[in-house]
Amino acid sequence: MMNTNSFEATDITLGFIGLGNMGSRIVRRLLYAGYKTFVYSVVPPEAQALRKEGAISCATVAELAKQSHVILSCVTDDEAVRSVYTGPEGVLRHARPETVVLEMSTISPETSREIAGLGMERGIYVLDVAISGSTPAVERGEVILFAGGNPNIYDGVAPVFRAFAKKFFHLGPSGAGTTMKLVVNAILGVEMQAIAEAVALGAAARRARSEPRNRHPVFRSGGSALEAPPGRIPHCPARLGSVLRQWRALRL
Repeated sequence: MMNTNSFEATDITLGFIGLGNMGSRIVRRLLYAGYKTFVYSVVPPEAQALRKEGAISCATVAELAKQSHVILSCVTDDEAVRSVYTGPEGVLRHARPETVVLEMSTISPETSREIAGLGMERGIYVLDVAISGSTPAVERGEVILFAGGNPNIYDGVAPVFRAFAKKFFHLGPSGAGTTMKLVVNAILGVEMQAIAEAVALGAAARRARSEPRNRHPVFRSGGSALEAPPGRIPHCPARLGSVLRQWRALRL
C-alpha cells in the first residue's frame, strides 16, 4: 500500500509508458526533478536512449506496473490506451491497489471514463490528464494540463505535475480533462483556419500590386491570434502549414 498523500520524488517511483516526442521529453523532466522512473516503449531504442539519462527500462508493461507507485502514459490513440491498460499483460492487471494512473494521451472522453471505471474496480486511481502545448514547451516545463478524476488524488500528484507543467487544472470527473483538450483543439483549428483565409486575402491583394511592406506593421503589432501560429506551423496539416508559412514570411 502507498500513502497517496505523498508524491514527492523521495517517496515514490514512477512508470512511464510511451516514449515518443512528448513522452520522452516528459520523462527527462521527471528524471531532472529526481524521480526514479521506469520506462516502457514498443520501440526499444526509445527506452534505451533514456537509460543513458537515468531511466530504468522494462521489457513489458506488466514489469513496469508492478514496480511503480504512479504510472503515466502518453500513447497514440484509444486503441493503444486499451492495449496498455486492459488484457492479461495490461497495467490494470498487474498494478498494485492504490496505484495512481495519469493517462495523458489524446483520446476520447468515453475511453477515459472506461479506463477509470476499470481501474476503480481494482482499487486503482485513474486520472485523465490531457496535455496542451508543444514539445519545446515540455522541454521548458511550460505545458498546461487538464485533469479529470478524483480531486483528492489530483491535489496529491501536484509535485509530479510541477516537474513538467506550468499550470494544471482539475475540471471535474473522469473524462473532463480529455473533453477540454478536444475543446481547445477545436478552438485552435478554427483560429488557424481563420488565419489561412486572411493569408489568402493578403495574397490576393499582393497579386493586385498592393505594397507588401504596408502590411508589415500590422502583423508585427497584432494581437495574440496573430502571434500564436508560427510555433504551431510544423504541426499543421501540409496544406495549412504551407499557407501559414506564407503568413510568417509576410511578417518578416
